[in-house]
Amino acid sequence: MSVLQRVGKGMGAYSYAQLVTVSTQILGLPIFLYFWSLEEYGTWLMLSAIPVYFAMSDLGMVAVAGNKMTMAIANNEITEGNRIFQSAFLMTVGMILLVLIVSINVVVICDIGLLSKIENKIVLLLLIAASLLNILGGLIDAIFRASGEYARGTYLVTTARLFEWFFTIFAVYLYKDIVFAAIGYLLGRLLMTIFNFFYTNNRHKHFSWSFRFAEWSLIKEMLKPSLAFMALPISNALSIQGLTLVVGTFLGPATVVYFNTYRTLSRFLIQGAFIINKPLWPEFSRLFGLGDISEIRRYYNISIIATTAFMLMGFIFLYYSSDYIFEYWTSGKVTVMGEVYYPMLLAAFIAGLTQVSTTILSATNLHTQYFLFILLLSIFSICISYFGIEKFGLVGISTILVFTETILLLASSLFVFQKIFFKDNKNISKAY
Repeated sequence: MSVLQRVGKGMGAYSYAQLVTVSTQILGLPIFLYFWSLEEYGTWLMLSAIPVYFAMSDLGMVAVAGNKMTMAIANNEITEGNRIFQSAFLMTVGMILLVLIVSINVVVICDIGLLSKIENKIVLLLLIAASLLNILGGLIDAIFRASGEYARGTYLVTTARLFEWFFTIFAVYLYKDIVFAAIGYLLGRLLMTIFNFFYTNNRHKHFSWSFRFAEWSLIKEMLKPSLAFMALPISNALSIQGLTLVVGTFLGPATVVYFNTYRTLSRFLIQGAFIINKPLWPEFSRLFGLGDISEIRRYYNISIIATTAFMLMGFIFLYYSSDYIFEYWTSGKVTVMGEVYYPMLLAAFIAGLTQVSTTILSATNLHTQYFLFILLLSIFSICISYFGIEKFGLVGISTILVFTETILLLASSLFVFQKIFFKDNKNISKAY
């Protein structure tokens, strides 16, 4: 199968993934608000924002290992690929068990804010368990990505998300209780994880789910880029879930609904950028492992053109149609505040363009300095938001988002040319 065929199938699979993401976000809001009040839904949003941090418990090992597995398989080194996989599997299982034990103890002891209520404690622990299971889904995705079946892996992982959403909605419909919603979420994730595990194990037997060939030396070798990889999800959590918690703490759960609704619609632009760029991730890894920098540059340039064109069309559409979308989507419960929503839309447009450079750096394991830069910028922005939200409100936060995304766009482009195109093949030995 040619590169273009794999990328085409990958784009189809990721289109399905984004369709699921968009559909669940669009349908979820009116469904939840039908059964719950703004306060109840805001509480659910705040609690469900916390476990995102626990989904990082693999310390970035899955992403780095997936890249190295892809490079190994590209060079027909099957044994090496399996050794990398089992080492990552050992590290991941160990971290999941450790985090689960610590989480149970911390949540039980903590009695402040939302966690002063026993039902909220139960909900949080159930959601944390689901997030930890999601890490195993990352290993499944890594196997398919390394085996040249990115599209199939994406379908499996995405269907798991759809399954857990259906179970959550069904639980809300039956019991209208936040605890049962969390139970439904965890049950859906558990069932699909079990199915995906057996399916993957049967299809790709050259990757063995055991610790037999795991090596501590390899784990240590991957640990540095893995820890650096953690900077990206932590940064995303700070800018997305972190802002949700800041808004909820200072402006109340009801305002969280407004903020998240604006951000959900504006970030549809970024979903489009993901569709174009994510399928290129395994191809960038494979080409980098083979040392084909000129081909990487070609696909990089194509991705820039395609992403820019899509983002422009999406921005224009959402700018002029937002009033109608909010009216029908939320039944008039959430209206457009232009001074907040339009800057958030601009920030999403800029963030979409950044995905081109972020993808290539992520796929080649040359992300360390760039991701650390993102983390520092995210910490800076969350601090400004924390201390300024009471004075400037949501307007101030939307302005900060535009500023930080502009800085990241410039920085990501600089890092790509510095790490890859200006040095050609010199960095390959560092990544693989």
